[in-house]
Amino acid sequence: MNANANSRVIILSVALQTVFMLDPDMILLFEELRKRGYITGEPNIRGEAIGIFVVEASDVIARKGGVRVYYNFGRRTLGIQSSSNSEVLGSLKEVDDALRSIGVDRDEALIPYELTAIAQAELAPKFAGRTLGMEDVLGFDLNFIGAYFARLGDDPNSRDWFNVNVQPIYSSYRPGRDTNPYRLTLTYRGGKEDVLKMIRTLPDVLGKICEKV
Repeated sequence: MNANANSRVIILSVALQTVFMLDPDMILLFEELRKRGYITGEPNIRGEAIGIFVVEASDVIARKGGVRVYYNFGRRTLGIQSSSNSEVLGSLKEVDDALRSIGVDRDEALIPYELTAIAQAELAPKFAGRTLGMEDVLGFDLNFIGAYFARLGDDPNSRDWFNVNVQPIYSSYRPGRDTNPYRLTLTYRGGKEDVLKMIRTLPDVLGKICEKV
């Protein structure tokens, strides 16, 4: 029996990001988000320079329930993050409505839709039993304890990219145990409908990945 078949996947974070060519105007965006029930940061205006006082963490500009909206000025990246995939989908419509109200279209951004999901599960990966046969070089052998998977033929520099990084939680990893705690990071860039479908089906997708590894 597959030792990973009954593994319970815990989703820790679901984040949908967009990379823009130009920064959206934060003063206008804050006004629109407040109309939709978000608690936002405040503009920090000094002369002609406009920054923001954030809500909590260094880049969180708004929040509503379990959803955090963040913005990285260095990367011009707007993100919607929650531990719930359904909350991210619900917030997406509200944030998109707010953006359109200030003349910003997510679909015209450099990278319109990029999903990053982080989960954890107790696993006994098949790759963990593989070795490299390095005794003659090192005097000891090496084995796989983590792995990185990407969609066949994908270019990581393109708008279309899918990968899953499966790594043990090193502080809790113990060789010889039947299972160990692993953290999975899934990244997916693609068209709007494909990425939204991935968010909707994320629990099933991650579960299937755990079974296969």
